Formats: sequence, structure tokens, C-alpha cells
Amino acid sequence: MIVAATNNGVYRFDEAARKGAPRELLPEVDTRAIDAHNGSWWAVSSDGALWCDGEAVAHTSGIAPTALLALADRVLVGIRGPGLLTLAPNGHSVLTPVDGFTALSTRDEWHAVGSPLHTRSLTSDATCVYAGIHVGGIAVSSDAGTSWTATGFAVEDDVHEVHARRGGDVYAAAGVGFGVSHDGGDTWDWHGKGLHGTYTRAVATSARMVFASASTGPFTNAAAVYRAPLDVSPAWERCSEMFSDNIDTAHLVADPDGATVAFATDDGALHVSRDDGESWSRIDMGPVSVRGLALLPF
Repeated sequence: MIVAATNNGVYRFDEAARKGAPRELLPEVDTRAIDAHNGSWWAVSSDGALWCDGEAVAHTSGIAPTALLALADRVLVGIRGPGLLTLAPNGHSVLTPVDGFTALSTRDEWHAVGSPLHTRSLTSDATCVYAGIHVGGIAVSSDAGTSWTATGFAVEDDVHEVHARRGGDVYAAAGVGFGVSHDGGDTWDWHGKGLHGTYTRAVATSARMVFASASTGPFTNAAAVYRAPLDVSPAWERCSEMFSDNIDTAHLVADPDGATVAFATDDGALHVSRDDGESWSRIDMGPVSVRGLALLPF
């Protein structure tokens, strides 16, 4: 099933949702980011509360949460600053700062563009954790987010979302295009063939395809979802209609072991495909603002 973090709670969309019956999992809570792990969903709300399956498990006031990653033994929360907080085992219901995150070698190059500096995306390939900083490049951790180093992704390439896939490949949707790394982020190849615009905002992978949202720029009136084989060759293929606004970071999700793909658009719609983007169904979510999507087993 698909779970959506919105400005008015967390909602579940499954087969029943096609008949207009989404289920409210966390009512009337302004949630900012969401993730799923081992059959549970995690969300962080604007007041600094961390939620697991509808129960508040930690709280830290005075933060502006922007990203979330649930791991086997801890949860990482990205915030404005940028910064990173963690709820580790025996965390006593408090999110604590990860001090090494802001000591990266590229720190002096970070700068704000369009919004305050923030940790925009978090992802893991089960071996390493990656963080996309807007605007500050991509950082990597090999110890579940305790210590961090900068990757070879250039700060000025303006990462919007980083996505790591089991097996080692790392994908980056960025302001300058779409990047792929086969060596843990040290080097990057750029793939734009077939895109109508090289400004990319979101990325996800299914069992056999990579998906990205692309447009003509930050203030576009022409955005779409594209797909390609996991090695992004020979070229991208548009698999959605065109939309009048960007499909944003965390608004695109896919099943890494299957063919389910979903994305949210600013007109309050959730678009779902069960066949790797060959066909789509539209679900009207009503007057809510989506902040992120995650997938749980159906």
C-alpha cells in the first residue's frame, strides 16, 4: 500500500482507495516527511514529533524537519540548518544531533538557493546511508549515519534527491540533470537523452526500471515522469502526461522488488501504476498538500 504524509495527516491508499476510500492513519497532523521499514511507517511532523504506526515515539522542539529515513536500528531525521538528528536504540524518546554531519569538508561551499539550507533527502542501500543537502552536495555514511564524508558529487550541481539501490548504484535528481554513480558516489555519469528538460527533482527505482521527474526548470509549466532501464540506457522514455508544476522531491516512489510506481502532483492527485508506468490510475486525495510518499507491502 501507499502511505502519504500531508499537511493534514497520514493517509493510506490501497486497492480500496480506487473506490474513493483512503484510510486516515494519523489524522490532522502536519507531517513533513515519511518512510517505511519492515512493515511499519514512520513520519515526522512540523512540531518535531516522530511517529511510528500512529504512535508518537519521540519529540524534539524547535526543529524544522525536512527528510526521514528508517533503518534497522535507528531513525534519521533531516532538518533545516542543514542538520541531521537520530533516534538510536535506547534513545529515550529524544532525537539527538549527529555532530559529524555539519563538519563535512564541503561545508564552506554550502549555500541557500530558493529555500533555507536543509537536508533534503536521505536514502540507504543497506550498506551505506546517503544524504542530499540543498545546496551542499551528497554525503555518505558507512556506519548508519554516525560519521559522514562528502562524495564526489559537486555542490554546484544542485542535488534535489539522492536514491541508493541495493547493489551499489546511486542515483541523483539534480538541477543540472540526472546523475548515476556506480562507485558509491565517487564519480558520476550524466544521462539526459530523451528528457524534454534536464531539471530533475525526484527519483525512484522498481525491480527493473528507474523513474525520474523532469522539467524545464524550477518555475516550469511542463513537467513529467520518465522511465529507463536501471542502467539508464539507451534513453529516457516519458511515461506520464505533462503537468504544469514540478513533481517534487519525495513525491515519487516505487517498489524495488516489483512494478508498483506512484507519484503525487500539486493538483491533489495520486497517480499509481502496477506495471512499471505502462498505465496509470488517478486517485483524488482532496484538498491536502502532499509532503512525501512511501510504500508498504500490500
